[in-house]
Amino acid sequence: MSAGPIASLLVLFVVLLERSISSVTVYDQTFQKFQLADVARYQSKCPPEMIHMSHLPQIAAKIQCHVQCIIKGDCTFFSVNGAYCWLWTFGLDPSYSTADLGSQTTTAYKPMVSSGPQDIALGKPVSATSTFPGYNITMLTRGSLCFPVMEDCFCTDTGESKIIQVDLEAEYLVSKIAVMASIGEDCQYFTDMTIWAGVTGNTTTDTNVGTTSSQIPPDYETVEFSVNSIVRYITLERQLTLNAMCLCKIQAFL
Repeated sequence: MSAGPIASLLVLFVVLLERSISSVTVYDQTFQKFQLADVARYQSKCPPEMIHMSHLPQIAAKIQCHVQCIIKGDCTFFSVNGAYCWLWTFGLDPSYSTADLGSQTTTAYKPMVSSGPQDIALGKPVSATSTFPGYNITMLTRGSLCFPVMEDCFCTDTGESKIIQVDLEAEYLVSKIAVMASIGEDCQYFTDMTIWAGVTGNTTTDTNVGTTSSQIPPDYETVEFSVNSIVRYITLERQLTLNAMCLCKIQAFL
């Protein structure tokens, strides 16, 4: 190739790069940078669409991935990993970016929207008296909506003692608590579940803030309970003999 065409290509590249850089201000005002945790799990459970991009400067690559996310329609956020644009389609809590969810994360971008009330249960430790085989309790407070099958939520084992507890690790003035039902057959184990909130973690001294309906809910139904008191511990209990207790999420809002 002669010097003329090479020079023309260089000029074109510089013009495109300058346009990309000039778009950064608009880009930063419309998309929020955050750290996505649990990436390996999401790749397996809710895999992204991966689009190979030509070798572009970092700024241009992010803008191109942004455009692909808009074109896809159901894209909720995206990340750039090497030469690939990853387009994710599951939801995250509005206050996801405010939580410390661990060191194993990747940088991602989502539309700049109002965060709403902060969920202070995000990333907080959660425990249970038992775990049904094949379920993982940690996802109850990970701020994700990646629950394609019921085993991606959580169930205690069967038996008489079924308690789940979230430790907020400090005392907060909590306005409301929300719990999300599971999916499929596990929805029946979301019924008649009592929620307690307080500073002791003991159901005899903390406040009973409500009980879920005895009617089986639809998949992923969210039920909210007004609290408006100081809370450190959120305790869930289901006393029906021999039945498990199942749900997908526990949230606590300031």
